[in-house]
Amino acid sequence: MIIRHEGQTFELVRIDGHSYLLCEDGRAIHVPGGGDFGASAVLIAMVVMMVVAAAASAYMQYQMGQQQKKAAKFQSQMYERQAALQKQVGQSKADDIRARNRRMLAGIEAQAGASGVEMAPGTSPLAVMAYSAREAELDALRAQWGGDASAEASFADARMARFQGRNAEYGATMGAGTTLLSGASSAARTYYGATA
Repeated sequence: MIIRHEGQTFELVRIDGHSYLLCEDGRAIHVPGGGDFGASAVLIAMVVMMVVAAAASAYMQYQMGQQQKKAAKFQSQMYERQAALQKQVGQSKADDIRARNRRMLAGIEAQAGASGVEMAPGTSPLAVMAYSAREAELDALRAQWGGDASAEASFADARMARFQGRNAEYGATMGAGTTLLSGASSAARTYYGATA
């Protein structure tokens, strides 16, 4: 009886009333029990081992996918925390610029008043203050926009990490199913090839 498994060929033979499994490398493995029953038992044991090995491999693939999904979820949470922090930093910078501008304008107004300059509409000092206020507000908005843009980039990274985690889980599940089917197919070929 010839048994083929994973590219190797084994032959079940009887010598002096005992059964042996002859390997391609010349080794002879004694089959306890002898006779057709011993050969059948070895064949069944090989098929069972093939199925168990395929199931273990499939389970490991599945578990790897679950671990990759968990890692991606954690990474996604880190990106989301980073995004919230970037948004806060941008807002804080904008608030600082606005506060600094208010102090600067109050100082200009105080100096102008102390020197007797009139702060009426259309006067040069008022125009300078209005221009300074606009520029400072633009600086504040740029700082806030920078924080928002950085936060949005981190949110995009978080979405990508979640996507990769779902893909890893799906791929591992499909790989595990493929491994199970391949192992069952290989076991069936071995069994039916040996009994044909």
